[in-house]
Amino acid sequence: MQKQSKKTIFHHIAQGCIRIYQFLFSPDKSIFFSPWLRGRVCRHHPHCSQYGYECFDHYDFFTASYRTMDRISRCTPGNEKTYDPVKYRVVFASGSPIGVSFLENLISDPRFDVVGVLTMPDMPSGRGMKMQENIIGLKAGELGIDSTNIKKPHSLRLDSKKYAYEAQEIYEWIKELNVDILYVIAYGNILPQHILDVPKIAPLNIHGSLLPAYRGASPLQQVFVDGLSETGITLMKMEAGLDSGPMIDKQIFKLSFSDTVVDLIQRVKEYTPKWSLDSIDAYVHGNLEEEIQDESLVTHCGKITKQDGIIQLKVDIGEGKADTLENIYRKYKGYYLWPKTHFQLRVKSGELKVVIVEQLELDEELYEHKKDKSLFLDDYVLNPAVISLVVKPEGKKAMSWEDFQRGYL
Repeated sequence: MQKQSKKTIFHHIAQGCIRIYQFLFSPDKSIFFSPWLRGRVCRHHPHCSQYGYECFDHYDFFTASYRTMDRISRCTPGNEKTYDPVKYRVVFASGSPIGVSFLENLISDPRFDVVGVLTMPDMPSGRGMKMQENIIGLKAGELGIDSTNIKKPHSLRLDSKKYAYEAQEIYEWIKELNVDILYVIAYGNILPQHILDVPKIAPLNIHGSLLPAYRGASPLQQVFVDGLSETGITLMKMEAGLDSGPMIDKQIFKLSFSDTVVDLIQRVKEYTPKWSLDSIDAYVHGNLEEEIQDESLVTHCGKITKQDGIIQLKVDIGEGKADTLENIYRKYKGYYLWPKTHFQLRVKSGELKVVIVEQLELDEELYEHKKDKSLFLDDYVLNPAVISLVVKPEGKKAMSWEDFQRGYL
């Protein structure tokens, strides 16, 4: 679980001063003030003095001092009543490996208290189809989350014919946790409205695009397929619609010519977790405002299928127009992890082979002049813009295109 900063003599002195203030001078807690003042001066919950006292329990001295003074500066008698805890109680929801770095950062951040983890059920995988523990559930256990607060429901829908009882249990569990924030990154299933209504502050989602562009399941891949040079991440408030909630903050990433989806995922894992937590803290304290999405700018991206990775070549078996090098390279970068770009060739044995593109390196300058041509010219000669091509015949080891030619063509 979260580590607390080691308390020093300065922490104890500060807390002692706060206790003296509460006893002698606080309008809400002092024994010398009339009861009618209580609740009329400090409008926050917990009260500012108690907030400061708890800050010195959880943060280093300078951070605790800053957060206490910041709270006091935002507290005036005319303010509306505001719920503003020292630590936000969070349920983390993710079903993807990309969520691991987000969970690690969340647990190590003293501003947040991870009280529960919601992830996908364990699934069989590998050649032996042995049951494999979900990576998020496994990491949550390693980081100290109690197993009773790591949930892996098959469904969260209360009207599910098969899993309604399980969904009801999860609903009751989240309510009992007294959650402030539901923090979601690539969970894998749509969260129903009754779950989104539970958090006191908000259900918040990390979406892999600059909304309102690329609502849906594959934004990280689709920006490469569409040939964009810039993308980003959106922190958004969740609602019942698919990625349609108000936007809170955005983080922008530039994409270089040779970047693939792997490079983008690595940047997201490295830079987005801390950015998102800082943005959440700023949002809760009123320093970031919600922005409604412009529906006229909405685009969508669906689930990726194996067929999406198919490329048509001039030397392909079958009919159809050959893909240009530009289209092939875009698919290669977007589908680098799965389903990978692949094509069919009839080899010298007469067999029809599925060939996977494992690595494709291009000369950027030549590419601009040759991108409207195909990957191959006549007789399997590579496009001049290709520096190297590594392919993998299905069921075989990866090899250079030259080795493939010698062995198969």
